[in-house]
Amino acid sequence: MSEKIRILKSLAARLAPAGTIVIGDIAFPDRATLERVKAEAGDEWEEEFYWLADESLSALEGAGLQAAYQQVFSCAGVFVLHSTERNKKGETYVRGMRFKFWKEMP
Repeated sequence: MSEKIRILKSLAARLAPAGTIVIGDIAFPDRATLERVKAEAGDEWEEEFYWLADESLSALEGAGLQAAYQQVFSCAGVFVLHSTERNKKGETYVRGMRFKFWKEMP
């Protein structure tokens, strides 16, 4: 994860004002969900690094990056990293999908 954070910080430093980095990948909201899907997949499961939103968002925030996450399928999610401009509710929109930033999530 530290290498991903280093790369994302480098990319974020190059964003234009109101710029956005969007990452879609195999991802789960938390380890419990990953373990449930892994059990359901059985022998079809491939062991590799999978994004865990709760851990990733915390690490991104700790690195000074503004990040949001949206689960889009049982095993897929989208991370959005921003420069500093957002709407007054702390939301951002990417192609019609609404993202709320981590600190403001209930």
